[in-house]
Amino acid sequence: MMEGWLWGILWQYMETEQPPAADPRYPVFLSDIESQRQLGLLEANYGPYRGEPELPNKCFYYGDGGNLISVSDDFLDAYVSRGFSKETMCMGLLSGIRFNPETGQRLATVVMVDLKEVQSPDYFGEPGPITEEIPVELPGCFHRGLPLVDCRFAHHPITGAPMKPADTDRIAEAGAKALAAGRKLIAEGKYSRPCAAGDAARPLEDESCYTTGSEGVRGYLPWEYRVNALHPQMVPLGGFYRFDPAFSEGFAYAIMADGAAGPSASMDSVNLVLSGKNRATSASLNALIVAARDR
Repeated sequence: MMEGWLWGILWQYMETEQPPAADPRYPVFLSDIESQRQLGLLEANYGPYRGEPELPNKCFYYGDGGNLISVSDDFLDAYVSRGFSKETMCMGLLSGIRFNPETGQRLATVVMVDLKEVQSPDYFGEPGPITEEIPVELPGCFHRGLPLVDCRFAHHPITGAPMKPADTDRIAEAGAKALAAGRKLIAEGKYSRPCAAGDAARPLEDESCYTTGSEGVRGYLPWEYRVNALHPQMVPLGGFYRFDPAFSEGFAYAIMADGAAGPSASMDSVNLVLSGKNRATSASLNALIVAARDR
């Protein structure tokens, strides 16, 4: 189960019978690197990736099992024009949402897949050949990287089903508490300066500095793992934090982003791959590009 003490609210909806998919076009399955390049989003930890050059704008490393996403300049520029930063766009891409939590609208999503491996009779759903769904179309309320306070979760972000008002309010309350906790850390002088080389060996409890891009794995942006370890109340729906004065509140976060080694794709996605449906075509790639950039 996903980490985060509030995850049970979302899980209860997933244990009940789900409505039919609101838009059967998604997810679109991308089975080669060229189609990922055409979209402007490449995943370098799963699917067909075999060490090809990544795109120029790298997102986050947040654990060995997390998606390693990089995007093109055009992809990034479209989100910057909507008020996102590179970091907050990346956090949204890694948040695993499939529906707009405010409207219930199905979002354009992709799955990177190695067809040869998934179609093998020896494949039993293990991680590696296929990713989870990755949204390429992000709601505007994710632009600050504070979705638990900026979005009203009236709909389930994975199924799109309407949520009970009491559950919507509980998520909003948890978001407000996480925001207050982050502000308190900053007021106490925590994460007040960029980390230097000598800070690498500091004890876990030392929160004096914030990580910088130079500390990332293979050039990917780093995450503040100390927040998850020391302040679990700040991650009610899982995910990770980044502190930086450039953010409107001095910090931002992703939700539902599990970086533990070995996440498995859903069997629904595997079965859809095997059915032959939703594989990328010129038309579906163009639709993805429009969804991601022409907003």
